[in-house]
Amino acid sequence: MAWLGRLKLLEQENRKLRHVVADPPWDEQMLQDVLVEKPRRTTDRRVRTVGVDWLSSGEYHVRVPAPREGHLAGRRCDAVRARTHILIILAVMTVCVGSFLWREHAATGTFGFPLDDAWIHAQFARNIVLGNGFSYNPGVPASGSTAPLWTFVSATGYLMTGDAVLGAKAMGVLFLALTALLVYVTVRAITDDGRQALFAAVMTASLPRLLWASLSGMEVTLAVTLTLAGIVAHLLSSGTGDRRQYLSTVLFGLASLARPECAVFFLAAMLDRAAVRVFLRPRELASRGWVVPLVLHAAIFAAILLPFLLFSKRFGVGFLPNTAYAKALLWSRGLISAFVTSSSRELLRSLTVHPFDYCLSFLEESLRNNPVLFVMAPFGFMWLTLSAPCGRDARCRSFILPLAVVLFPLAIGIVVPFGDASYQEGRYAAPAAPLMVVIGTIGIFAAARYGAQVVSEARLMGSRARPALERSLVWILVSLALLAQGRNVWYRGQVHGREVANIQDMQVTLGKWVDRNLPRDAVIAVNDVGAIAYFSERKVLDTVGLISPEVLGYRRQGQSAEAAMLSLLEAERPGYAALFPDWYPNAVKTELFVPIHRVILSDNLVCGGDEMVVYRLDWDERAGRGGDPGRAPDGGHAEER
Repeated sequence: MAWLGRLKLLEQENRKLRHVVADPPWDEQMLQDVLVEKPRRTTDRRVRTVGVDWLSSGEYHVRVPAPREGHLAGRRCDAVRARTHILIILAVMTVCVGSFLWREHAATGTFGFPLDDAWIHAQFARNIVLGNGFSYNPGVPASGSTAPLWTFVSATGYLMTGDAVLGAKAMGVLFLALTALLVYVTVRAITDDGRQALFAAVMTASLPRLLWASLSGMEVTLAVTLTLAGIVAHLLSSGTGDRRQYLSTVLFGLASLARPECAVFFLAAMLDRAAVRVFLRPRELASRGWVVPLVLHAAIFAAILLPFLLFSKRFGVGFLPNTAYAKALLWSRGLISAFVTSSSRELLRSLTVHPFDYCLSFLEESLRNNPVLFVMAPFGFMWLTLSAPCGRDARCRSFILPLAVVLFPLAIGIVVPFGDASYQEGRYAAPAAPLMVVIGTIGIFAAARYGAQVVSEARLMGSRARPALERSLVWILVSLALLAQGRNVWYRGQVHGREVANIQDMQVTLGKWVDRNLPRDAVIAVNDVGAIAYFSERKVLDTVGLISPEVLGYRRQGQSAEAAMLSLLEAERPGYAALFPDWYPNAVKTELFVPIHRVILSDNLVCGGDEMVVYRLDWDERAGRGGDPGRAPDGGHAEER
C-alpha cells in the first residue's frame, strides 16, 4: 500500500502548484530584479556589457553601464606607458645620431654628405627654391632624379634653413624618428605586446644603415617611412571594405616616388589581398566583389606615378628617369639593361642568376645588420605566416610582411641589381631593413615561448617555471642583440665619418677649385655630377647620362661608355672636363685632354676612383691631329688628400 501513500503526496503537491499559479506571491519589482541581467566581466577591454530592462510597456531597452574606474585607470596606464616608450625610442635615436655626427665632424671639421649623389638632390632643390623649376642646369628641365619626392622635400628643407646640408639632415632625422615610431605601431598592431614593440623600435632607431641614411642627404628614410605607413594602413584596414583601404595604396605610390623599388610593397599588398581571400576567406571568392577594389587600387597607384612618368618621357629617354637607364647600362645587369640593349642572354640571367645572387647578398646584409635578429628571423617568419593570420583571435589577418621581405630582393635582382645589397651602405635594400627587424623581434619572443614550452613538456622543469624560463630566454636574446647593435653603431659611425671626408676632400674641393679658377661661362663635362656642379655653379655635361640623356642614346646605339663620352664631347664641345681617369683610360691619354688640376685620395672608401683630374679640352689640337690618339702632355697641379 506504499504506492497509495506516494500518490496522495503527489496530489497535495499538485494542489499547491495550482494555487501558486492562480495567485503568484511575487510582485512586479521582484520580476524586474529577476529579469535585469547583470553585466558580465570580460577580459577584452574593447567589449562593453549591456543590461536589459523589462518595463511595464513590454519593450526592451539597452542600458550601457558607465565605465569602471579600474578600466579607465588601465587606459591611462597604457597611455603613460606608450609615452614612456616613445621617449625611450627618441632618446636612443638622438644618442646614436649624435655619435654619427660627432664622427663626421671629427673626420672633416665640418658637416657634409657621404655620397656625391646627395649633392645632386641639393642642386635640384636649390634650383626649385630659386624658381628655376625641376632642373639641374638652371632653366633646363631634366629627368635626373630617381627620387623626385625627396627632391621636393630637400627643397623644403633648403627653403626653411637656407643650407642644403642642414636642411637635408634635419629632414632625414625627422623621417628616421617617424620610421621608428611606425615600427612600434606595426608590432603593436600585430602582437599587442608593448615589450616587443619597444624593442623593435629601439633596434630600428639605432640600426646603423638607417642612421647613415638619415644623415646622408639621400631619400632612404623618406621611402622607409612611407613604406611602413602604407603597411600599417594595410594592416589596420585588412578585412574592411570602406574607403580607408585605399590609404595604403596612396602611401605606397608616394613611397615609389621616393624610391622606385618601393613599388614592390604595393605588389605585396595586392598579392596579400588575394592570398587572404584564397586561404582565409574562401567563401568570398565566389562573389567576386573583391575584384573591383583591386582594380581601383591599381588605378590609384598608376595615377600617382603617371605625372612623373610623363615628365620623364618628355625630358628623358623613356618613361623611367634617366638615372634608371644610366645605372642599368653602367652595371649592364638586370631586366632594364636587357631591354635597352636587346640582349636575350642578359634577359635569361635576369630571370635566373641575378635574383638568386641578390637574394644571397640580401641575407648577408641582414646578417651584418644584426646577427641575433637574423638568426631569430625564421621563427618570426613562420609565426607571421602560419600562426598570426590564421588564429581564431588573430589581430591582423595579413601575410604582407612575409610577402614583402621575399618579393623585395627578388624584384631588385630581376629588374636592376645595383651591385649587391650592401652597395652604398645598403641604401637600395634599406626599405626592407625595418621589416627584417620586426620579423627578427617577433622571432625572439616566439622562440623563447617555444623553447620554454618544449622544456616544460619534457618535464625537465616544472610547469610553474615556464614563465620564468621564457623571460630568461627573452632577456638573453635581447641582450645579445643590443650588444651586437652597439658594436655596429660604433664601427659604422667611424666608416660614415671617413666617407664624408672622402667626398669633402675630392668632389667638394674640386667644385670649389673650379669656382675660383675657371671662367663663369665655362662648360664642364663630369662623370660625378653632384658637388662639382653645386659648388662651381657652372653648366655641366654628364658623361654617364644622369643629366645629359644624349649619352644614353649613344649607349643604346651600341657604343661603349668611353665612346659615348667622346661622342657627347664632340657634339657639345665643352671647354673643360673633371673625370675619374680610370673610367676612360684610353680617351684621357689623347691630346684633347690637358690635365690642369688633380686630387688624389689616400684612403678612398666611397668615391668612384682614387684620383679625379680636371682637364682643359684642347679642341684646336684635336682638330690639327685629326682626333688621333697621342701621348698626353705632362703637367697639371696634383693635390693629394
